[in-house]
Amino acid sequence: MAEQSGADFYSAFAQFAAGRNPSPGALAGFLQSPKTAGLSVYRNNIAIGAADVLAQGFPAVRRLVGERFFTAMAVAFRDAFPPRSAVMALYGDAFPGFVGRFPPAASLPYLADVARLDRAWTLAHHAPDRPVLQAGVLDGLTPDALQSHTLALHPSVQSVTSPFPAYSIWRTNRDDETVSRVSLPGEAEAAIVWRQANVVRHHRLSAVEQAFLSAVTEGMPIGVAMQRARQTACPPDPFQLARGLVEVGLFERLHP
Repeated sequence: MAEQSGADFYSAFAQFAAGRNPSPGALAGFLQSPKTAGLSVYRNNIAIGAADVLAQGFPAVRRLVGERFFTAMAVAFRDAFPPRSAVMALYGDAFPGFVGRFPPAASLPYLADVARLDRAWTLAHHAPDRPVLQAGVLDGLTPDALQSHTLALHPSVQSVTSPFPAYSIWRTNRDDETVSRVSLPGEAEAAIVWRQANVVRHHRLSAVEQAFLSAVTEGMPIGVAMQRARQTACPPDPFQLARGLVEVGLFERLHP
């Protein structure tokens, strides 16, 4: 076997383990020996390990498509997007987009948005543990203050908007022992996923809530966000709406 540096060998071995072909001759001495089968088993174990991590991170997607289909899709994803970090709990950032482009899943156009909701759950779970605004923080604000103060979302808050009833599909596949039937094509849905008191929670947004949170995300003052909410059909009291969203822990800071 030709002599090579340790760095060259480990680089080539990492490429092989990731499912890519290393430079010619880099592992020739191993691939031309009885060790070849062992290396292939090692590469396969890594691929299955990455698929197992994805299965933990995307349980609703796995339940929808079944174990065999999910494993095949996860291995294909792993080949295209091998892990880049030792923190495997966060592996799969590009998986929802990959699902949307995966030809065998073309008959399930909502599947990518279900994957985004699974991913939102993971991000909410692993978000920084920061304090949230306390209930009633808005009660002392004058009308002028409402027109100047802004709200900052807590880092755990994730939002997903879908032209499909993806939240309803995701929720029943993630939470229910018996999956409920969701009519398709159905209506568009928007949802938020966040962590409150160390528990990941989720909620389908009404049009009023969506209008308010969209304005807040754009950096609009609270009063402007309330006005946006007021312009939707049959809105509740916009102030009580904002107060309720504060109470469930969606916001981290109030900015003057």
